[in-house]
Amino acid sequence: MYEFQVSFKLKSGKSYIFDSVIEYDGIRLKTENGKICGELVVVVDRPDFNLAREEAIRKIETLTLLLTPVFEDGFAVEDVKVTLPPRIIDKGREKVIEIYEHIEIRAVAPLNIYVKYNIEKLAEAILELKQLEEKLQGSKQGKALLRAIKWWRKGFFEEDKVDKFLDCYIAFEMLASILGYTKCKESEEKCKAECAWAKRFAEDYSITFRVGEMSLVDIRGKITHAPGPEKDEAEKLAAQHADRFCMELLNAIKKIVAL
Repeated sequence: MYEFQVSFKLKSGKSYIFDSVIEYDGIRLKTENGKICGELVVVVDRPDFNLAREEAIRKIETLTLLLTPVFEDGFAVEDVKVTLPPRIIDKGREKVIEIYEHIEIRAVAPLNIYVKYNIEKLAEAILELKQLEEKLQGSKQGKALLRAIKWWRKGFFEEDKVDKFLDCYIAFEMLASILGYTKCKESEEKCKAECAWAKRFAEDYSITFRVGEMSLVDIRGKITHAPGPEKDEAEKLAAQHADRFCMELLNAIKKIVAL
């Protein structure tokens, strides 16, 4: 068995200050220059950096999704460093030292508002993380909810406002489906085009449904299907509303995971 040492940094929408190092699911978290950094050990059966990186990313990715409703922010992996400590092999009269190169991936993200977490708040966050993970593991919709958060996160970090809107709309649809809103009422079954599932979901979770003269559904539909002036107007409204839509969805996610 080979133990790989993995360190990583997360990009997010804010900057953080932790008063102490915390540990969750074998991952030690701290902050450096406003960024959340972590360390963990990955054990694999061969000296394969790619295999170790895949296993590390799997654990880190799950953590980033769980952090979203807990810290009310979007998180993604910014860089990962995977190293395999030298191994000393005793061959009787001689000792062989195996040394391996490390692999690293990097990305860059801006930082803005600093959020400070003291020891008490960190303890509360860890408890909430554990409770959330247990809740999702015990739910049939747990994987679907994490996938919806992943789409929300994609939109959160997207710089193009129209693409941000479209990514968030996918999360919007997935969240509505998880809660059963996309199953039309009997009175709506005859004409699926008039099914008001999106309006009901938006109203119940305080999500702005109409932007100017269009609904969220209209905007998405015209961007993806309508040519000419209608598409141009939809893209304009999507760009204007994308940031607000993203944050309203985050509040909806928080409410849903609290159910």
